[in-house]
Amino acid sequence: MKKVLLISPLPPPVGGIATWTINLKKYISDNGIKNIKHLNSAMKFRKITDSNPINRILFGILDSCLLLPRVFFCLLKEKYDLIHLTSSAGLGLYNALCIIRIAKLFDVSVITHWRFGRIPYLALKKNKEWNLLGKVISKCQHSIVIDLNSLNVLKNKGFTNVVYVPNPFLFENEQDFSIQTINQRSNNTILYVGHIVLTKGVFELVKAVSLLEEEFVLKMVGPYENSIMKELMLIAKRKNGGKWLSFLGQKSKNEIYELLRTSTIICLPSYSEGFPNVILEAMAFSLPVVATNVGAIPDILTPDSDKTSGICVPVKDVDSLKNAIKRVMYDSHLRQQMGENGYQKIRNEYSMGKVFGLYELLWGYDYSKNDQALRVDSERRRKTRICL
Repeated sequence: MKKVLLISPLPPPVGGIATWTINLKKYISDNGIKNIKHLNSAMKFRKITDSNPINRILFGILDSCLLLPRVFFCLLKEKYDLIHLTSSAGLGLYNALCIIRIAKLFDVSVITHWRFGRIPYLALKKNKEWNLLGKVISKCQHSIVIDLNSLNVLKNKGFTNVVYVPNPFLFENEQDFSIQTINQRSNNTILYVGHIVLTKGVFELVKAVSLLEEEFVLKMVGPYENSIMKELMLIAKRKNGGKWLSFLGQKSKNEIYELLRTSTIICLPSYSEGFPNVILEAMAFSLPVVATNVGAIPDILTPDSDKTSGICVPVKDVDSLKNAIKRVMYDSHLRQQMGENGYQKIRNEYSMGKVFGLYELLWGYDYSKNDQALRVDSERRRKTRICL
């Protein structure tokens, strides 16, 4: 297999791509894989909950000034066959273009791994970000997307070097996740895990729970600004003084896992998502999911099938969110069925071993240049779940 330079973030700050990196690095280390080196691309200057556009631009430039020379010297010091670059687009597209140009100096191919779910939206807007995205994709050996809607949109726009690969989940100790060993669950606890910011739908979530007559508890885990917390508490106080709402701050992985074991359901009402790791974690603990129908979430939950793992609702729709929460919280049989479906699906489709095999396949073959490779055996393609 080729020698790969993986460019992706590690905590701090905590985030979905950083979690993916941690799990991938652990799998690589545990399996003695030597030909993959990692370069940390985490932002150093901006808080992840800071949405100020001026700060995003200023600190983004500063972060680029740190990252790009490090990429150059990595390629100068050691010979690599390709770069696997993770990106959530936005200002990161400029970084991607610069890295592609640096890689070209050393005759190194680039695979971009798009870790966001806004591609269909950008295709409709046809704005500067969409044009930059197309420019980056056209200059790469492959582009990986993490939801089927994005794959279809890019294929329809004429991009032939795009593939779909889902996010993986790492079962470190599978016995910890088995249905039989999960503790007795609470019957009134709604869990939220993520950055507590406007675009994660936290205001809609607090409003929806405040409209329920039942005494449900909402636990919110993740980093937040005090101003956001105070606004959410003002909404919560309309019902029983807001005692049902608690902010737990950032938690360790084991602490989050314990909450997943003991909560009733998890809610993720984001305006936009890529392939949220927290949903995979919830499914691993047989926890039913209520989430918005964005990014890869419908692909993961398959809400319209008889093997659904949760319910999808429209973005910013408080009534739909409220009704979905009420439905799942009231129906213990439905919760059990959704939990079992999720647990089986993550074992069968999203385990790290299966997904890492897809990365290896992409690192080892160039479908864009080898017409014969495009005629991959259909059974093999079905097993690997790479969509060409």
